[in-house]
Amino acid sequence: MSKIEGVLSEQKANPIRIHGQRVQSMFAYVAAALGKCKLILEEDAGMFFSECEGINRPDFRIVTSEGTEFLVEVKNHYEKNPPQPFRIKQAYLESLTRYAAIMGIPLKFAIYWSRWNTWTLIDSSVLKCPESKDFRLTFPVAMKNNEMSAIGDSLIGTVSPLSLRLYADTSKARDIGHSGETNFTIERISLHAGLEEILDAEEKQIAWFLMHYGEWNKFTKTAKISDGKLDFCEIAIAPETPSENQGFDTIGYLSGMVSNRYKNATSDNGQITSFTPKVDASKLGVRIPENYQGNVLHLWRFHITPTSEDDGQN
Repeated sequence: MSKIEGVLSEQKANPIRIHGQRVQSMFAYVAAALGKCKLILEEDAGMFFSECEGINRPDFRIVTSEGTEFLVEVKNHYEKNPPQPFRIKQAYLESLTRYAAIMGIPLKFAIYWSRWNTWTLIDSSVLKCPESKDFRLTFPVAMKNNEMSAIGDSLIGTVSPLSLRLYADTSKARDIGHSGETNFTIERISLHAGLEEILDAEEKQIAWFLMHYGEWNKFTKTAKISDGKLDFCEIAIAPETPSENQGFDTIGYLSGMVSNRYKNATSDNGQITSFTPKVDASKLGVRIPENYQGNVLHLWRFHITPTSEDDGQN
């Protein structure tokens, strides 16, 4: 990431370039954290010579754990108007496809729809050029053709609420005063899914990650009091509108959660401080085993399969 990191100090006056380079770096960390990539190589770094004119190198080369190899060009797309499609100039797309043809491997686009904190990995053949010189892609079509599951992404569902309890030490003062205040010493901390305590260490790790970086945004803070003494304080998080009779709610894509953690680790009060988190890429996410069977923290995992039909909705 040396080339990317150098941009931060050289281009502070250009916020568009900074955000573009940050998204490029973020994708590499997301791909690594999802756990299905054998190799992630910065393809456009180092010396480069070619006899061909009009050729550009994509950002990365990826080899998945299943042995599939492809090139990836990373793009950030912020939609001021929600229906606004992602666009790329025809000449630039062709310069990338020429390079991919020489290498003999597919070209894909990793597009970060920043307004939705959502990643889509799209084969270059999905991009359409109907009546203009720009190739374009709408968010719905991008989601239908999303290949992020190839590098380990999935939509996660679980029971709600997820909560953290701070139990008061019963051997020490915990009386509620006339003002409604109390000072107490924490005896233990527990995590809960639904109304049941999570005891397994792996389930705790996953629950903690989901609480911190998932999409649920309804927070509640409560206290359990018995005979004027504090038993515990609880912080719970749940979806704004829980589903009815379904048994679970989706809390977001793993790639979006890793992106949230990456952004937290590379910024301070909203200001970008680095492109490189001070943590190993594998630690940015949470690994959920393929054979995961939660005792308390039950999970539902949805893997998007790209459509094979061209519905003409680009």
